[in-house]
Amino acid sequence: MKERQHWQPEEDGLLRDYVNQYGPREWNLMSQHMSKTLDRDPKSCLERWKNYLKLGIKKGSLTPQEQALVISLQAKYNNIWKKITAEVPGHTAKRLGKWWEVFKEKQIKQQIQNSKKTGSSTSNPLPRPPSVAVGWYNYHHG
Repeated sequence: MKERQHWQPEEDGLLRDYVNQYGPREWNLMSQHMSKTLDRDPKSCLERWKNYLKLGIKKGSLTPQEQALVISLQAKYNNIWKKITAEVPGHTAKRLGKWWEVFKEKQIKQQIQNSKKTGSSTSNPLPRPPSVAVGWYNYHHG
């Protein structure tokens, strides 16, 4: 199996050129349409386009409003990121799922620190999380 390589700016440019000319479809025909081929499989090209290069994809951190919305929607839909993404414009399912995982980790670390400070019982080391994470907590610990 070939080692995974980081995408290079030149490759992103070739991929953008392809999409500008043929649209974001027929990824399996890409090598036939391009003058200079990418050494990438069609699925890799689709994922790169969908998650990083597509117009309208927001880069950087989620705003506090977006964070609150994701927390609320995750409580409603659990981890069905495609549904959540439909209600949080400009972010991909992959991006929101990664944000959620980091958010969960921070919540757990904070709960452990708080329980150590208050001397909580070791039989239940994780106190009930803040209300923003109640949906996640109830789903996983209910």
